[in-house]
Amino acid sequence: MSNERPPEVTASHRARKAIVYIRQSTARQVAENQGSTADQQGQVRFPRLWGWIARLIEIVADDLGLSGSTTIHRKGYLRIVAEIQAGLVGAVFVSDLSRVGRDLLELLTFLTECKRHNVLLVVNGRIHDLRDSGAFFT
Repeated sequence: MSNERPPEVTASHRARKAIVYIRQSTARQVAENQGSTADQQGQVRFPRLWGWIARLIEIVADDLGLSGSTTIHRKGYLRIVAEIQAGLVGAVFVSDLSRVGRDLLELLTFLTECKRHNVLLVVNGRIHDLRDSGAFFT
């Protein structure tokens, strides 16, 4: 992996929080799939490499053991969305898109909020600038 900061990551993004979001669907998965949790926690390497200062990097693990089928009971997810809407977040880092959620409408709402507030979505090191109409198709 290159230590160079990708051009999509601007000073504006780095002035706001980098949130690493960690979620697994059940308590059993959390207990038995510790490799998945470690991989998700490992996403923190990207904001570190790309120049975020330590105090602006936050790991949100409030939703470990909670299903991604709905967001209503996921306090960590709801806090992330509120912070995105408040303009406090520059990027959200996840190991794969299913960590955000499995409900298509809720996922599209999340992506729309990221686009609206110029928040990068980084999926396992791959940057998606949702203001770019081809963000998921390149």
